[in-house]
Amino acid sequence: MEWNQPFSKSKKRVGDKELKGEVIQLGAVKLNSDFKAIESFETNIKPQFYTKLNRHVKKITGLDSAQLKDKPDFGVAFNMFWKFCGQDFEFITWGCDDIPMLRDNMIAYNLDPEILPKNYNLQVIFNAQISHESNQWSLANAMEKLGIEQLLEAHDALDDAKNTAKIAQKLDMKTGLEQYSKTSGGIACSTVETVRKSGFNSVLSAFKDESMLSRACPFCKKELSGVWLVKRNKRVLVATCEEHGTFKFQTVVFKQSDGVYGAKRKVSFASDDMIKSYKKQLGN
Repeated sequence: MEWNQPFSKSKKRVGDKELKGEVIQLGAVKLNSDFKAIESFETNIKPQFYTKLNRHVKKITGLDSAQLKDKPDFGVAFNMFWKFCGQDFEFITWGCDDIPMLRDNMIAYNLDPEILPKNYNLQVIFNAQISHESNQWSLANAMEKLGIEQLLEAHDALDDAKNTAKIAQKLDMKTGLEQYSKTSGGIACSTVETVRKSGFNSVLSAFKDESMLSRACPFCKKELSGVWLVKRNKRVLVATCEEHGTFKFQTVVFKQSDGVYGAKRKVSFASDDMIKSYKKQLGN
């Protein structure tokens, strides 16, 4: 996806929620069970909240307001995309920004993000099989590493999806997906679930909210055991699901401009260093 950004941090609000970016282009490539490309989808999207295009966004995407003015809004575009996806599918992205951004835009447009399927960050599989590092390789650098000729434009949603598909076809995807939960901890940004909520009258009431206390595995929903590490306005828990790996549950509470408190709960795969640090802080 490509998205527009507000002109300042103070304007990253849609109602009582924070929206870091508004999607203005959505592209996808559909792969069959052999990871061969069989169909594609792309649409530009007219922004409804951040209607003036950020100068940086215009520069890197080549889009301008004239190209977006007659396009569908995100709600309509998402329904078109969902129909394209079909039945029994999962998402593969390059990097960990797209899924949280997609969820946030769904919430802004009153769509239920819980319908989203399981998703995989292809950087994780690339690192496990090719680079043997924990770095976040760019799409262009990964293609160069794999000897894939770069014929398409960067920062175009469909072209980026096509390039991601080309990388997938160079990897052992069956093994990569089977071992994903064991290797995801090697990349720091492997967030798999984000929940935001606001309107709390105190830090304590935010921490006690059921949605912030949840320690369920984001995949199988099994409740996991562990001890919360509490530091002022932040709580952290590292817990292991026998089937899907070790996760870091982090809840942060912050004061909003209207005087009430908001909270954000993020679940990510836990790296070995993260687990060691957590155990050290707990004295284990």
